[in-house]
Amino acid sequence: MRLQEEEEKQDGLARNTRRERIFFDNASPNAAPLPATAIICTSMTSRDLCYVVHAILRPLLSFASMLDAYNADYYRWSYDDRKSRNLLFLGGSIPSGNNQNLPAPVWKETKVKAQEMEDQFRQKVEQRADEWSKEKQALGRVVKVNVKRPRALLATTSLSSNAEKKLDSSEEHQLETEEDRQRVNLWASRVAIDKGYQSYLNLVELRRLLQARPGDTWSGEDSSVNRREELLKEVEDNVKKLQESFGVKKSGLNLDCDEMILSRTLMLPKGRMLLSRVIDEGVLPHSSACKVLPFAIKIIFHSAFSVSDLSAAPPAGEDRLLRSLAGLVKTVQPSVDPVNLLACLDSTIHADSATRGEKRTMKSVLTSKRTLMELLYAIFSRGSEVCVGDFEKDWKEKETKFLAILSQN
Repeated sequence: MRLQEEEEKQDGLARNTRRERIFFDNASPNAAPLPATAIICTSMTSRDLCYVVHAILRPLLSFASMLDAYNADYYRWSYDDRKSRNLLFLGGSIPSGNNQNLPAPVWKETKVKAQEMEDQFRQKVEQRADEWSKEKQALGRVVKVNVKRPRALLATTSLSSNAEKKLDSSEEHQLETEEDRQRVNLWASRVAIDKGYQSYLNLVELRRLLQARPGDTWSGEDSSVNRREELLKEVEDNVKKLQESFGVKKSGLNLDCDEMILSRTLMLPKGRMLLSRVIDEGVLPHSSACKVLPFAIKIIFHSAFSVSDLSAAPPAGEDRLLRSLAGLVKTVQPSVDPVNLLACLDSTIHADSATRGEKRTMKSVLTSKRTLMELLYAIFSRGSEVCVGDFEKDWKEKETKFLAILSQN
């Protein structure tokens, strides 16, 4: 009898362990609710599991998030949007109902209201935790963090701001060691890239807002005109900040590029990816992208010559950046102007001096970097079409110099 009871217990235990696992992959929002007891978890109870899931989903399901659905679930809808655009580019069709579900950005007043509601909720959570710690006489407390944003384990605000101030005030020569200079350059690079990404995301949101809600207004036509002027002013401010992250500044009617700032931004993979994205998506103005082009080529050549092994893999994000620059050069309308194409050839020719110091030929460097070779081929192909008239003589001279350098062994 006892043996039979043990066998029944083992059979029941085996049936529980063989219970089918439930996987969640792109679940439909119209799916029926699932009881927490149906989810297998050996380290948490059903109550704890429900609390964690609710904490994760609260930023998406709260009323404040519904007011600003664009920012509440930005990565999800941007993934769907990018996937649909890629299908169109490849000749496919968009899944039915995909575009209608994409949220549109909201006006600034709505964003402020949603942020105030979120701040009030966070304040209540902190107050409740403080009252509980006093009531239970706890030694300390950890306030529930927002799962939408990771907790900062290292406060770097003062470090990054000090690094930026030192370089902006030309105090780099006062740094004691090379290690200090590298550290300050690294923090300044991170600050510039962070500001560039914030401006880039703001410009994407403003562009989508102007496209999705061109005439949305609350109080007549005058309000609509003023609202549009306000948005265009924000576009100009964010474009200026984005240009500054790559060292592009206006000098009268012309644009100048600070090679040191651009070099700091492009020394990190995130900076190279940022420049590639703003060029591909047309967020960076065409004139600014053309101004950055020759300096970016010079920086990439310098990076290629400084590596010890030419057969090593290129730095992360460099191939994508080179393809984006090649696409910029191949674009016919608007086209790269002859001055910048000549500057690209100058950057390539002057890069030969660095190769001689390392006892390398231009041919060996280009052979090891296919995307760089494709970019130069695009420059020569486009230059022969654009550099005509007054620019034709200079183009022929520089082209002859480069071919002579390329033929050296």
